[in-house]
Amino acid sequence: MISGKGAESDISLSAKLTSEGGCMKLVVRRITGDDDFSAIEKLQKDIWGIDDITTVPAHILQAVCKYDAGFLAGAFYENSIIGFLFALNTRDRQVQYTHMIGVNPEWQSGRKGINVGTTLNEFHKSEALKQGIMFIEWTFDPLHSNNANLNFHKLGVKVVRYEPDAYGKSSEVGIYRGMPTDRVLVRWPLKSYLPTNVDICDIEKISLVSTPDEINGYSFRMEVPFDIQVLKKESIESACAFRLQSREVFIEALKMGYNVKDFICLKNESRNCYIFSRE
Repeated sequence: MISGKGAESDISLSAKLTSEGGCMKLVVRRITGDDDFSAIEKLQKDIWGIDDITTVPAHILQAVCKYDAGFLAGAFYENSIIGFLFALNTRDRQVQYTHMIGVNPEWQSGRKGINVGTTLNEFHKSEALKQGIMFIEWTFDPLHSNNANLNFHKLGVKVVRYEPDAYGKSSEVGIYRGMPTDRVLVRWPLKSYLPTNVDICDIEKISLVSTPDEINGYSFRMEVPFDIQVLKKESIESACAFRLQSREVFIEALKMGYNVKDFICLKNESRNCYIFSRE
């Protein structure tokens, strides 16, 4: 299984800073030091706005690594941690479950010339394959467009199931406050699947669906808010309506044999959409 101890491996990436035009070095490595565990505890609060009781504490992170119960990696810039990935072993020795992946808000969406989330996932994939892990699973909020774009468009995951209000009120804190905590469980086949991206020019040719009874044909698209956090601030009622509407479409589509083929982000038009197709 993936271990948090032993010889430390890392990857280093260089990219041009979009804001300064200089050169930066991002280092991704396993976490082993006490200071790093504490830094990740703090980073969780910075990313998600959660309180102490919801945060995975440093001593739990340390125990998981020390006793080979999972995997913990961090992304560092100039020796400061800006992102992390925390995964747990499962009963299936070929499957690992990513419980948390987070990036400092200032570094999200490739704002400084490199996609930290993608880099963390690729490092996890590399380390997992060394240990015989064939699949990585995780859940995420399907209305959070940055995560959807990373998961479907860049990594090529497949939906396992849709989980309505997965955490109930226990997770109604921070950025998740005020809405049902729906999640999508996805699986990333590390060896056998590459993303099948849809040509942006073809999007308008794909039928638009907003309710389950409109689902028909080989493929369809469902639009979701461009930025759910902005919408929540403008109208929590509208945000909740999108949650319930998209939930119904997701659940019915999966029942009918569809899966998510791609997630398209049209930044110039401030639009996002899921592309579903029959498997």
